[in-house]
Amino acid sequence: KDALTPSEDNWRSMLMTRNDTEIAYSVVFKNVTQSMAYYIRARETDSEHYQITVAREPIVSRFQLKLNYPKYTQLSPQVLEENLGDVTALIGTEVQFEGESNKALASATLAFDESENTKLKIMSALTEAKDAESHYLTGRFIVQGSEKYRIELIDGDGIANSQPIVYTINAIQDTEPKVEIVEPGRDVVLDESMNIVLRIDAKDDYGVQNIRLVYRIEGQDEDETVVPLKTWQPPQMAVYIEFPWDLDALGLFPEDVVSYHVEAIDADNVTGPNIGKS
Repeated sequence: KDALTPSEDNWRSMLMTRNDTEIAYSVVFKNVTQSMAYYIRARETDSEHYQITVAREPIVSRFQLKLNYPKYTQLSPQVLEENLGDVTALIGTEVQFEGESNKALASATLAFDESENTKLKIMSALTEAKDAESHYLTGRFIVQGSEKYRIELIDGDGIANSQPIVYTINAIQDTEPKVEIVEPGRDVVLDESMNIVLRIDAKDDYGVQNIRLVYRIEGQDEDETVVPLKTWQPPQMAVYIEFPWDLDALGLFPEDVVSYHVEAIDADNVTGPNIGKS
């Protein structure tokens, strides 16, 4: 038996075989790259003609990501290089996706290992020359944690991209500010004035918003007392303040001990605020 396929205007034959334990004859078409017709001939009898249609797998022909950092960071948006899908960004960063596919699609999805999948919006439009269509994909997601994701496509015939590239999201957790009591910077014994001056330094990658003093009188059951010292709007990456502290107002007795520290608070409204302590 022969399977005959067309080659331009002619038909090319391939011998069909079977082994001693089989009834049916078979042949394997290898590396099929274009559509073709075929029929089977046994002796002088021909079968009906059949069609093999080769369909292109959908792919993302190009894409680009834009990172919109949380507003409190005061960072400008960053556009990544084209076709760069790996992301390193603060938790809470919005990632905008825009790209194109090689053909019309029924669906396009950003599929995440941990987070909820994101459906991409699909839009087709004629090119400037109006001789072909471009197929655009847009969407956005929020960085919530470190994980992997893929771009999954399905075309109108139900054909999917079989081996989508796996990309990595490296989520960065904002850290607390660093704060230090520069002076006195040690335990002190109060003199008769009952006053000390606190000199305080604080730093944060994206800005210190508040500094406050926290103290308690040892041996008393009362909770710690919090005294706001200063607020910055917008937050500042490095700050320095001096605070004259009049402890006479606390009504201390001889041998009383006051424990204290200062706290610097950032403006993180995504996973914070983060609080650094001296």
